[in-house]
Amino acid sequence: MNLNTAPWPVLARIPWLNAGDNFTIGGGTITAGPNGIPDNIDMARAIVAWRDQEIAAGGAGMTGPFRSVLDLYKVPDFLAYSDMLMTVGEPGDVEGDITPPDTNGGTPTDGVRFDFEEQMLAFTRISNLVTTRSDSFTNYLLIQGWRGLGTGNPELLVQRRRAFISDRSGVIATDREVPIEYFFND
Repeated sequence: MNLNTAPWPVLARIPWLNAGDNFTIGGGTITAGPNGIPDNIDMARAIVAWRDQEIAAGGAGMTGPFRSVLDLYKVPDFLAYSDMLMTVGEPGDVEGDITPPDTNGGTPTDGVRFDFEEQMLAFTRISNLVTTRSDSFTNYLLIQGWRGLGTGNPELLVQRRRAFISDRSGVIATDREVPIEYFFND
């Protein structure tokens, strides 16, 4: 998802926190906010509010729209959530601190507090789900030919799948050609 263009209902689909109303980490619990709104929605709204304010202000005081996914740490609510993760207790595999793996039925074995891995838990959780640029796309196409649609016995006659990548990163005002790389699987 593009942090610069996605509306909050789309961003709310990202698992900012573990599922459920309570986020448990290292024996402590971070509970849902007192407003009764799921925390994923609160986080998504906070990100969009910060982004839109920065864009409207021309980036005054900050850098404008997100230039990197690490810019999430400029959003006060995301930073507060990340800081809160650091104060609750030592995280384990479930929370994203996976080295070394938990042993003895889930007891955290890291023993190192406030290391890079722990400081980046909130980011690591969502880093592969968000982007700040949408220039390269993988496209999948499925074409089917059917006989007897609308009858009790429709029949699939032919099916073709295609995949291709379109990359608009090189598109400029004088060259609007979008290169496409095709992948054939027949």
